[in-house]
Amino acid sequence: MASDPSRTDQADSNQRKFRSFRDVRSALLSLVLPLLMVACGGDYSGNSTQAELSALSCAGNSSFLPAAATNVAGQGHYVKQCQSCHGASGDGSPSGPSLVGCTSCGDIDTLTNRIATTMPTADVTQCDVDCARETADYILTAFKQSATFADASCAIEGIEVMSPEKTLYKASLNLAGEALDRDDVEFFAQSGEGGIDDVLDVVMESPAFYERLKEIYNDRLHQDKYLPNEDALNLLDSTEFPNRKWYSTVASTSVAGPERDLHYFLRNETNQAIAQEALELVSYVVRKNKPFTEILTADYTVVNAYSARVFGYDPDSLGFATIDTAARKPFKTFDQLPAGLQSYARYDPTDFREVRVSIQGGSKSGTALPHAGILTMPMFLNRFPTTNTNLNRHRSRMVFEIFLDTDILQIPGSREAAAVDESSASPTLTNPDCVVCHKVMDPVASLFQNWDDRGRYSLRRLSRTPWPADMYYRGINGKIMPLETHVDNSVQWLGAELVKDARFARSTVKTLYEGLTGQTALYPPSELFGADSVERAAYTAQRAFLGAVERELINSNWNIKTAIKEIVKGPYFRAESISANQAIHATAGTARLLTPEMLDRKIVAVTGMPWKYSWQSRSKLHKLESGGYNALYGGMDSDDVTSRITQPNGLMAAVQARMASEMACQSIGRDFYRSQQSRFLFPLVTKDQAPLDKNGGVDAAGEAAIRANLVHLHWKLFGDTVSSNSPEVNETYAVFLSAFNAGNELIAANSGNWSMKRLFWDCSVQKDPVTDANLADVDKIYLDERYVMRSWQTVLNYMFADFQFLYE
Repeated sequence: MASDPSRTDQADSNQRKFRSFRDVRSALLSLVLPLLMVACGGDYSGNSTQAELSALSCAGNSSFLPAAATNVAGQGHYVKQCQSCHGASGDGSPSGPSLVGCTSCGDIDTLTNRIATTMPTADVTQCDVDCARETADYILTAFKQSATFADASCAIEGIEVMSPEKTLYKASLNLAGEALDRDDVEFFAQSGEGGIDDVLDVVMESPAFYERLKEIYNDRLHQDKYLPNEDALNLLDSTEFPNRKWYSTVASTSVAGPERDLHYFLRNETNQAIAQEALELVSYVVRKNKPFTEILTADYTVVNAYSARVFGYDPDSLGFATIDTAARKPFKTFDQLPAGLQSYARYDPTDFREVRVSIQGGSKSGTALPHAGILTMPMFLNRFPTTNTNLNRHRSRMVFEIFLDTDILQIPGSREAAAVDESSASPTLTNPDCVVCHKVMDPVASLFQNWDDRGRYSLRRLSRTPWPADMYYRGINGKIMPLETHVDNSVQWLGAELVKDARFARSTVKTLYEGLTGQTALYPPSELFGADSVERAAYTAQRAFLGAVERELINSNWNIKTAIKEIVKGPYFRAESISANQAIHATAGTARLLTPEMLDRKIVAVTGMPWKYSWQSRSKLHKLESGGYNALYGGMDSDDVTSRITQPNGLMAAVQARMASEMACQSIGRDFYRSQQSRFLFPLVTKDQAPLDKNGGVDAAGEAAIRANLVHLHWKLFGDTVSSNSPEVNETYAVFLSAFNAGNELIAANSGNWSMKRLFWDCSVQKDPVTDANLADVDKIYLDERYVMRSWQTVLNYMFADFQFLYE
């Protein structure tokens, strides 16, 4: 893993960065940004995604619309060729998307063209233009697209969304691990929904946002499996890429010291860049404002200065950015190295550039790789491997699942007893129970025939091993690949076809929705649920919303930030309570248990420091920290564990309790050591400001200051705007006062015990937290003669363990 410098001042730096919002207030005050629809006159103040829904009133729902004439011929086509995947009522299935709010369902011409050119997927020739138009007419009338949108719009009525202020607090933590100042948020909230856009635009330029984006896509691609040690580099062929471990000739590991440290630093940076190549492409495409389709069509890959050497590039020739090693050392012993060796570690590991790779050695030396974005990256191909009998079928299935939101294994058919066919010469071509899946899967599998089980590329036209005759010809959706122009770059052709498929937009939005909300997008209900069922209404409402987001994504030239903003401003992310249609919206809102990574970032954002011991280089929640809590807290390693735990168990509750206790302790001394104006947690009180005077009388000024700081903590930790006399603050103040009284009674009862008036050692500050220099006694934070700081510690423990901190 890349080196992870101490983040002691990370949150201070981020806080200064986000204070720059104030510098652009005057300009933003002149912006006129639209306030958007209120669906059906209800509570949901929506966004541009809802424009098509807002045009429909609740009075225009299906029960009030005249029945449209059914296209009988189209109905016959639909039942015969479409129903098995899309469902009798058009709600879809795991093997075919819903036609409710589908991207192509806006008008009959668009839908006709879509059907004629891509449907049915098994054989596009089965439905010509006339068939396609009749089927489109049937779909648009029988499934009452306009009525369905009206119903969906009205179903959203009753969702009461959180305020713009709370939305911005929640979104900034979710997207970039930033806790925005309340005064900044309140200023931007004056612009209503438009203010949310302005802040999100800034948040999505933060480096932390791009890390979050990689995290969301790793949950689908599982590339982090290869982060440890040299796991990614070992999968590159040493003959074809003889420089894969170039650092071994630069720095020796034979003797402990700075040269060994350099070796491991270079190894980790190089391995990480190769391991996360696919994720870095996702980040790069978004960072450079390229159409998101380039994740599958890019005719290049991305490298940093460390991975560039693997593929034979000189970092200096590519102009990589360097870091200020005086201000930020790459590793502790960096200064002890001679200048010549230091030069190898001076590059910014987050700076990625486009390159085209050629094989560097062996019999295929000089052969250029036909890049097709993620699809041809070595770690993607290794993560979804193949065998001589599987013949890329696993890769094909994952392409459908990840990029087209289609589960081939759910294609209708009864195959349990017929799964083994020993009598047919080519069951995948002749046995109907086999053909139903293989006719969809095998053409795409054949497209990967230039890439072997280890992701190595070969020119197919020079191969002495013919492709098996019982595999379908290269293609997708019934379309055959033109062999004369793509014999050795067939995956490039595949990438271009995938991004033209409407399901690519659906899959992209689904990935973002699930990553941001922590909710699994609803599956189409089975035919057992009637048209008026709660399940069908819930699915219809969500599908209509997500379908509208898909169209916004496409209309923005595939700017993924547009889709993110629409999701954040939408009802499913912002739902705070339900005043109507409770059963329909049981899954709305994002009170999701924070993942280990999200909790880690929130801790840093609100306290200015990570949860770790002084001797640890990484947080206790970091996925690569040995002996850490990432796995225990529901994380995943992208190898044996590829899904997250979303409901807390006993072990996770123990981790929560330990975090609350240890962070409350560590935060007390560190925060009070800061100057008062730069504190994260206690900017409105001093470390000895008590609610009672030394005679036991009420100290009105002290109580007022404590209550004011509690108001600050409720915003900082929970994103709640409360008053100093609110029930929430009264409850928290009672915790403080109870601890204060009990602590002072303990001190009085043990007056001769000096330790009673001091913070526990781990909670105190004896050395400068940044420089580690010894402090003068007057500057140390350890005396707590009136139990004030320990009362605040109790409050923090109480609040860190609260569900409002652990869920977001």
